[in-house]
This record gives sequence, structure tokens and C-alpha cells, in this order.
Amino acid sequence: SISYGQVEAGYALGLRYLTIFRKILVPQVLGYILPAVTNLTITLIKESAILSAITVPELTYMAQNIIGRTFSPVEIFTAIALLYWGLTAFVAAISRSLEHRLQPHLAARRGA
Repeated sequence: SISYGQVEAGYALGLRYLTIFRKILVPQVLGYILPAVTNLTITLIKESAILSAITVPELTYMAQNIIGRTFSPVEIFTAIALLYWGLTAFVAAISRSLEHRLQPHLAARRGA
């Protein structure tokens, strides 16, 4: 999605290809791939085999123990849902700040 004119402009300035790649192409590419990487990270958090094998059964087991003592399933499962929501919101916030840092021209265009 980055035009070859970027590379040609680098050559016109007398830069070598590795310098063009490092200083011109990589910063632009990072801005384009960051939203996709964020979506994949959030999906991995939600659907990870490690998460489903370790964390979810442990949280559910502990929730069942607490529900057995307090008889309040709504509050317990709401707390678990908020825990996962907070984790994914944290990842999204980090991604958003990185996106604004890597793509300042897009943030100015959006009015942010």
C-alpha cells in the first residue's frame, strides 16, 4: 500500500536501500499493520488455548466456589466479564496510543 514513489524519492535523495527501508518504509508500514496486529492480539487473548486451558477453568471454578458460599452468581460472573473486558480494553488503549504516535498525520485528519 506504499507507493514505489517513496523508494524513488529516497534514491533521489541519495539514500541506500537499507536506509530507505529503515527510515521511510518501515514507519509507514507499522502504521498500516498496527490495527490488524491489535485485532489479532485481542482475538488471541479471547480465544487462546492457554487462556481456555488455564485461566477460564480456574476463574470459573473459583467463581463456582464463591457462588456456593454467597449465592450471588450475577455479581461474580459480572466481575469475571469485567476482568476480561478490562484486559482487552487495556490492549486496545495501548494500540490506540501507538497508532497515534506512528500515524500523526491520520490523527490530525480525524480531528483528534
